[in-house]
Amino acid sequence: MATRLYYRAGDLPNLTPAFSASGWIRTADAVRRWLDPVKTEPREVLAGIVGGAANDNSLVVQLISPPLAGAQTVSGTWNLVSRSRELASTDNINKRWRAAMVYSGDGGTLRGTLEAPVATASTTELSATTLQGQQHALNAGITLVNAQAGDIIVVEIGLGESAAGTTPNYNSELGGIGTDHANANSDVTGSVPWVEFSANLVFQKVGGQFNSPYRGRW
Repeated sequence: MATRLYYRAGDLPNLTPAFSASGWIRTADAVRRWLDPVKTEPREVLAGIVGGAANDNSLVVQLISPPLAGAQTVSGTWNLVSRSRELASTDNINKRWRAAMVYSGDGGTLRGTLEAPVATASTTELSATTLQGQQHALNAGITLVNAQAGDIIVVEIGLGESAAGTTPNYNSELGGIGTDHANANSDVTGSVPWVEFSANLVFQKVGGQFNSPYRGRW
């Protein structure tokens, strides 16, 4: 049974796992948020800049899961969908980046990298008018990591460009309780972004620093 998680808007994690050591050119606009096993309101729109030169990219958000309940193996494949747009057709934002890691529960120790930062092969440019679902990973393989009890899964989502854009600004939306986006570029059938691992992962329901955002949530 696969494990699907949703981006939680607004709440600021008190954990600060290091951003991936390689792959990101720009992290100045990146924020950290929680991943939640259930959909939540409100929604939150993030804004930032992709570097501007050809092949630049920018980390948009680092998402942190609840702690794992017991030692577990994270393996198999994963899927990742954002809800994003560029602000002008001349921005040339056409690359969808991703990364995933397992960290200790305090965010201080990297247990292993599930997938280092990488972009999909697609060069379909983001919409300049509306937020739409964007495919960052489709059944992408991950490197097996043996996680310990209390460890967290950390997902990073980024945007980039193949050719220089004149004002490469983006918006990316988190949260929402509507229909899940389809895992496709420029999807308008849904309105909620998500991440899914093929592994059947089990999370702690209440514990430690996760009490406030997760107490009684599922």
